[in-house]
Amino acid sequence: MTTEDFTKRRAWFEAYLEKRPGKPRFVCFCCGYPTLTERAEYDICCLCWWEDVGLDDPSITSPGHSTPLWRARQNFADHLTMYERGKDTRAGGPDSFLIVQAKKALIAAYEALRLSLKKTSLSSLWKLARDAEKRLYKLHTQSVKEYVRAQRKVRTKNSNDHRRT
Repeated sequence: MTTEDFTKRRAWFEAYLEKRPGKPRFVCFCCGYPTLTERAEYDICCLCWWEDVGLDDPSITSPGHSTPLWRARQNFADHLTMYERGKDTRAGGPDSFLIVQAKKALIAAYEALRLSLKKTSLSSLWKLARDAEKRLYKLHTQSVKEYVRAQRKVRTKNSNDHRRT
């Protein structure tokens, strides 16, 4: 993804969303897709994981992270997350194969929406995008739950080991 691609995509979605009726959507400053339901409310993008503080300053960092926005954009273009390879700090760790595939499906749905020339197909394309978002959220939730279960097992084992000594 080039800077020009990002700029065009973001501009198209921002112009489209201004006119779109229904629940508000906002474009993520990192990935350029309409993944946010609020602006400047610390909403986290389901695609790139950028936490929105409402500022589009390339040098700003997402709360709790040291990655500046300009670098997060490059990281997303390279591997679909704001994190640098090997430095993903999310519970559940880096994206699984299934999550990457779900992200690609969501991006494809957004791109189909953006590139559609027929207004009549927009509602069905939005439904496709919402379905892809739901799948991605479900996979993210499952990943975190698996991480939490694994951490509990480790704590239980450590606690039992400590009692034996």
